[in-house]
Amino acid sequence: MGGPGWAGFFALLMAGAALGGSGVLPRRAVWIGYFLALISALATLVLLTIDAAPCLPVARFLGFVWLIYAAVYATPQTERAS
Repeated sequence: MGGPGWAGFFALLMAGAALGGSGVLPRRAVWIGYFLALISALATLVLLTIDAAPCLPVARFLGFVWLIYAAVYATPQTERAS
């Protein structure tokens, strides 16, 4: 299944990260995560029609950028011992 199969599982990953980070991430970031998960899920329609092909690079690149942002934002800040 290649790219469309990857996009389907990536949609589940992003939706789970957005849902799990809803108490930690800003509200806008959570909604962007849901939106990118939807775009990634729509990318699986490439198996039926080639018209859904623009969703693949959007899901891949913007999805990775969002995941990196969410990981950096959700990482707890620790104080240095003096």
